[in-house]
Amino acid sequence: MLEVGTFAEFECSLLTERTRFGLDEARKAVRGGGRRSKQSQKQLQEVIALVVASGQKSAADAARLFRVHPETFSRVLGLHRAEQLDKAPAPNPKPPVRKKKSVAKKVNSSVRIAWNNAETPVDTILDALVLPDR
Repeated sequence: MLEVGTFAEFECSLLTERTRFGLDEARKAVRGGGRRSKQSQKQLQEVIALVVASGQKSAADAARLFRVHPETFSRVLGLHRAEQLDKAPAPNPKPPVRKKKSVAKKVNSSVRIAWNNAETPVDTILDALVLPDR
């Protein structure tokens, strides 16, 4: 019985190896797995022109026109938009703008003076200071 199990395991590993080899060869030949598309490349380009470029139809309208499921063209349009984003130059991120903090001081427990060091002149702050009488 042990020999049969060993042989089955060996056969399974051979099958897996052949499958991986075939998929790798298909990828090299730019063929994906799965069913072939019902639409030709020309039809897909026409759908992209109808929906994206001119905006005349939605993906669902184009799907009805070609008699396929709406998800088919939604997927095609999603891939097209992703390709367009990849081709677009990346925007330069701007560094965040730091706001200056205002400083508040308490003078004589009733007068509060708030100023921003860069905007308010020192003389104005000193004039506003109320010193206690001694």
